[in-house]
Amino acid sequence: MALAGSDAPGCEGARETILAEGATGTSTLWASGERVSSRGAAFVNGLHAAALDYDSVYERGSVHPDIVTVPAAWAIAEQTHADGKAFLAAVALGNEVACRFGAANLHNKGWFYTSVFGVFGAAAAVGKLLGLDEAGVRKRLLTDYGIEVGGGLGPVTGRVWRIGCMGHTARQRNVTLLLGALDE
Repeated sequence: MALAGSDAPGCEGARETILAEGATGTSTLWASGERVSSRGAAFVNGLHAAALDYDSVYERGSVHPDIVTVPAAWAIAEQTHADGKAFLAAVALGNEVACRFGAANLHNKGWFYTSVFGVFGAAAAVGKLLGLDEAGVRKRLLTDYGIEVGGGLGPVTGRVWRIGCMGHTARQRNVTLLLGALDE
């Protein structure tokens, strides 16, 4: 569907914008074969995949996981020279994360939450391909962005994160920084 979606309105402009950045890389734009940064490839290929709205859906969680996880995982798999088994494992993990986040949303009012929960699935897929464990992801968030994330306590250590975006720290600037960091 991503190849068919490449001709949809807005898609050529997105491709041209990424090419205008001048960043060459190891990741392929599926429709044109051009090489760009992994970030650029994930963006354009994801846009193409979503453009015609014929993508996978997890109805219980109102999430279209593949349009987010597959382009991100593919771009990093190319960058790291991962094999097909590693790529599929990363996509499976990413889709699982995105779908579980979606399923946990008990107040679904009929909206699709791909843009909200897909970022976590893409981050999980990319983290798996980069060999990051949960402690590695938390360390990178702290080192690169100054965002401290607690790794959980007791029986949930390493399985549940406590992100300090409550109260005063829940300002838009902090939440935007956190979401941008997780997106990278």
